[in-house]
Amino acid sequence: MATSVSPIVPVAVGALPFPGVRRRWKVVGILAGGLASVALLLTVAAFLLDEPLRRHMEQSLNAELQGYTVRLEAVAFYPVGLSITLTDLTIAQNAHPQHPVAHFPLLHASVHWPALLHGRLLGDFMLRQPHVRIDHTQLQHRVADKVALKDEGWQQALETIYPLKINHFRIDDGDLTYIDDDPQRPLHLSHLNLIADNIRNVRTADRVYPSKVHLDGVIFDSGKLRVDGQANFLAEPTAAVDADIRLDQVQLDYFKPMLARMNLWISGGALWADGHVESGPQVENFHLKNLTLRAVQLDYVHSTQTAAEEKARAAQVGRAAQALSRAPAVVFRVDELHIADSTVGYVDRSADPGYRVFVEKSDVSIKNVSNQAADGPAAAALTGRFMGSGKSVVQATLAPAASSPNLDLAVTIEGTQLRSMNELLRTFGNFDVVAGQFSFYSQLTIKNGDISGYLKPIFADMQVYSKEQDAEKPLLHRIYEGLVGGTQTVLQNRRGEVATRVEISGRASDPGASTWAVAIGLIQNAFIKAITPGFEPAPAGDK
Repeated sequence: MATSVSPIVPVAVGALPFPGVRRRWKVVGILAGGLASVALLLTVAAFLLDEPLRRHMEQSLNAELQGYTVRLEAVAFYPVGLSITLTDLTIAQNAHPQHPVAHFPLLHASVHWPALLHGRLLGDFMLRQPHVRIDHTQLQHRVADKVALKDEGWQQALETIYPLKINHFRIDDGDLTYIDDDPQRPLHLSHLNLIADNIRNVRTADRVYPSKVHLDGVIFDSGKLRVDGQANFLAEPTAAVDADIRLDQVQLDYFKPMLARMNLWISGGALWADGHVESGPQVENFHLKNLTLRAVQLDYVHSTQTAAEEKARAAQVGRAAQALSRAPAVVFRVDELHIADSTVGYVDRSADPGYRVFVEKSDVSIKNVSNQAADGPAAAALTGRFMGSGKSVVQATLAPAASSPNLDLAVTIEGTQLRSMNELLRTFGNFDVVAGQFSFYSQLTIKNGDISGYLKPIFADMQVYSKEQDAEKPLLHRIYEGLVGGTQTVLQNRRGEVATRVEISGRASDPGASTWAVAIGLIQNAFIKAITPGFEPAPAGDK
């Protein structure tokens, strides 16, 4: 028996066979039309209110912020979703308004709807392609400003934009630039993306770090930055963070202006780092797992003009190191610091004529650096070529102690071509050489402030005077160099070497100085005295 199937035919509301159904559809239609009309009216009203709202918001922002001026191009308010969008917001520092310190092409604030599921009315902020640009002059003014950062009104300004407390904060494709003395090499962080969620601790009230934080970006066009961790933005008196940080291939040339103010001259090189930071009201834990520098030339430059500043800086570093060692709540640890295929040097411009000593093709490894005695001693090792030719090995251990760290240091330099040291010899011996080799051996121990050890420089096959090289020198200086050459001939042993040994002993004279500063000062002074054994320098004017 065949079964017939009725076709499905659309039925108009008015043709519905049941009067009750028809009435319900009419009510639905009326309500829908009413809601649409209300939404249309609200949209039109919001459009008409956008310009008055823009003026009011710009005035309110300027009233809240101290030392800055805001310009706001446009505001769009969406009453249906209770959201607001700000377009082209710029912030300029009043003291240095030549360029804005910040530009926000788009700032969008809305209700953070997931929080409603937990019974909280909170806000969601999103910044798209924000640009922050600060130069050295503006930064110095901010540092010198007596108004505390918390009193500048930034939090109040955000509440002026959107009254709800922020629970979700996002930055898409941000750009941060700091210009120091060299505008051609700014510190530039681009393609910055930041997500901070659950700021108001809606979902996990029982956790110490409830907010998930992620940050990534590009440093100086080729380096990479990544931060992943948790935070507690509501911790008092300061926010707390617990995060992993990673840096890859950060070019070091960009730090030249800042390092120059610390008497450090840098050229080339790149940096890699991997670490963990936990910082909050009750804990400070800085764990650098690995820091690597490659192919860098780094010189410390000493001069008469900066001598007083250098001394004050060294004292400040020493005090900070001692304070850090006496702060059990602060943990600072470096698993390994590695400098590979690099040149490290020291330049003295205070002497006449001045000199530079360096170790090239150096490989430096420093392990287990900590301010906690329980972590054990730190170990350091250096290999390289002193003045480009002398095979060099330096080994050291540094153990934390109550007053100052204890140090064991051993230095070996063998086969340095003496001509490469002529700047040093001219400065402290008032002569130079034509040929010869230099070797150096030292051991130094500092324990509980007691110093002991020795330095032993050895000169082999040294030729001081050359008729061709010294032809343009004054007659008295040529005679002097001939005497120096004769003296070293008298002093040399059966192997044709001139060797001496300088004993070191005593107490550290400055208890506030760091152990490394004491050791370097001792070696520097004793080394200079030992490199010219038995030679009396000529009069200063006869050079």
